[in-house]
Amino acid sequence: MSDRAQRGSGNLAALVLTYAFRFGGSFVVSIALMRFLGVEGFGTFGYIGGLGAVCVFATDLGLFRLLTREIARSPSRCDVLVSTGLRITLLLSILTTLVMGAIVALTSEDRSLAVPALLAGLALSIQALYRIINAAFHGFRRMKLQVSGQLWGRLLLLLSTFGLLAMGAGITAVFAAQVVGALLTLLIYIRVYKRNIGSFIVGVPRHLTRKLLHGTLPFGLNIFFANLYLGVDVIMLEHFHGDAQVGLYRAAAVLILNIPVLAEILSAGLYPKMSRHVDEPEKAATEMRFTARMLLALSVPIAMGGMCLAEPLVVMMGGQDYAAAALPLLVMLPLLPLRFLNNGQGMALSAMNLQKDRTRGVFLAALFNLVANFIAIPAYGATGAAATTLLTELLLGAFFAVRLRQVIRNLGILESLVRSLLPSAVMAVTVLYVPLPNVLLSILAGAGVYAVLGFLARAWRWSDLARLRGI
Repeated sequence: MSDRAQRGSGNLAALVLTYAFRFGGSFVVSIALMRFLGVEGFGTFGYIGGLGAVCVFATDLGLFRLLTREIARSPSRCDVLVSTGLRITLLLSILTTLVMGAIVALTSEDRSLAVPALLAGLALSIQALYRIINAAFHGFRRMKLQVSGQLWGRLLLLLSTFGLLAMGAGITAVFAAQVVGALLTLLIYIRVYKRNIGSFIVGVPRHLTRKLLHGTLPFGLNIFFANLYLGVDVIMLEHFHGDAQVGLYRAAAVLILNIPVLAEILSAGLYPKMSRHVDEPEKAATEMRFTARMLLALSVPIAMGGMCLAEPLVVMMGGQDYAAAALPLLVMLPLLPLRFLNNGQGMALSAMNLQKDRTRGVFLAALFNLVANFIAIPAYGATGAAATTLLTELLLGAFFAVRLRQVIRNLGILESLVRSLLPSAVMAVTVLYVPLPNVLLSILAGAGVYAVLGFLARAWRWSDLARLRGI
């Protein structure tokens, strides 16, 4: 391990940039696909994406979280941990890619979709490999090392996707662009790791392989169950209602899937720090109260503002053909504060060695969502899927809160919620009743109103900025 592998500064800025490239790129690509492919074509893309979301857990079984925690606690073992993780992930990823292609070939009426499914699986596999290296960057709290890989990988993805769509290419070419972008990111991560952290070990101990597989199983199951209830609705919509309903639902979900990146940034920054407080519950409680307040201060105004602008937002993204996506979006938007909080609470459970409780909660949520979808989707389509997702997230949040109280008490969620709700309500009235010529101007006006009133209501404070810089 290199002597240069020391904690760096600017972690929050690095995380913001990384997630901006990663999710911003995905968001832009989704909008382009909505417009170029149409509702049904976007539905086909969403179906393969939904299948990938269900299968992605198998590419690395959640090793990123486990390795981040272990490297943060024992930096000297970084090289052997990363090398072992890469070996495990490579084998798992090959199997996952083949399984995805086989599932589509055996279940889809159009067997030619097996090719884009294989490419989607390959892209997910390459992403899993670079996540293992990324665990070292996070474990050392040197998040800025991941920025260049995400920047150039996402830039290549955007350029190749837009170029292929402009030439009239179909879904297969779009997934091929994802493979190329992910491969570039992986190559850059390998180079950055060798220059700044350490080296890769060819021969890894078998006992460590077994230990990592055993230790990561709760993390992998957590990802599987979480993605099951986030992806199974798309698969069921495809079965019961076809590509058009999938396209509308995925159009509504574009915002719901990408906006929680803000919660992921905060949680990813605090996770290594929380992991060090496993034996210091008071310090962990202080960090979690701050996290909960920040998550609510961000998510509540976004949810309320989005509900006021649901139809103009989806029409702006995809055109008038997607206007019907406004109703499922309206139903799903209240889950944003829940998803933000659940992200933070789940991070805290993992950091405090309560990963099994996190996995148990996500399993119960997935089971409930599966049963509820069988009732709601055949009758109500995309709107029914949106409603079951909202209810599932509510139940999951309640479970996490109960289990987290074993080690952390008085999270101050109710007080933080009230401080965010009041200025958000005024903001919503402003957005609804102050006519502006463009939806983007309405968003900017609403954000300005909330920023001022949120500060006065102490939903956020100037001291929070300094604290965020210290992540």
